[in-house]
Amino acid sequence: MNLVTDLETGRWWATKLEEEVGHWWMVMWEAGGQHLTAYFRGHWDEGGVYRMGRTPHELWPLMRETQHEGRRRAILSRAPMIPPLLVEQLPDALWRAAG
Repeated sequence: MNLVTDLETGRWWATKLEEEVGHWWMVMWEAGGQHLTAYFRGHWDEGGVYRMGRTPHELWPLMRETQHEGRRRAILSRAPMIPPLLVEQLPDALWRAAG
């Protein structure tokens, strides 16, 4: 399926995803590449980690798995801040908005 997302919708998705995860991620819509890019702000190896997806549906499981791993790493290293667990499914508001 060749999905073309307008700039406003892509930016809205990015903003809502960032809010939903309590700003543990910086999420951007890349209009040229027609995808979302999310950078994890939690505990990780030097250089960090990012995930990409064409829609919130595609990106959410990648973010959830990465955040769970970041949480595990933070706990093991006794980091001062530990990211929360993310819910299994994309929240209802984003499901409806993502179409």
